[in-house]
Amino acid sequence: MTDATTFFLAIWGAVLGTIGTLVSVILAVREFRKDRHQVKISADVSKNDPFWLVSGMETKTYVVISVLNAGFRPIQIKTVLLSLSDGKTIDNGRLSQNELPQILEESQSLDVYFELSELRKAIASRKVFLKAGYAFDAVGNKWKCNIPKTIRQMI
Repeated sequence: MTDATTFFLAIWGAVLGTIGTLVSVILAVREFRKDRHQVKISADVSKNDPFWLVSGMETKTYVVISVLNAGFRPIQIKTVLLSLSDGKTIDNGRLSQNELPQILEESQSLDVYFELSELRKAIASRKVFLKAGYAFDAVGNKWKCNIPKTIRQMI
């Protein structure tokens, strides 16, 4: 073999070895993330009537905390609550389906409704504001979403 051929094969081996290493690292990270619980939580306001309201009843506004299982493993959600700026919590939300604790499969979500008028009553007597929404699972993990300023101003 000539020196040029040997040099070319050495470079070719280095390139293929680097690409193989990068692919194996990407696959390892993907597998690691696949095995973790991943939950996305968000807060929004809804004027839509939840299923438990009978048509013709007074329409109310709700702060809705949505919990989504974004991982590949089932997860059991134990509690969903709102926290206030003074550290106290509000956990009198109603679920759109079933009761807590609830198991969420891959890509499944649940919504917890907190009536806006009840939140106003709970906050009116104190100088506090809604700070965040939390979801807790059965093994003690907690996920947080900050309450947007637009929702805080409604209360």
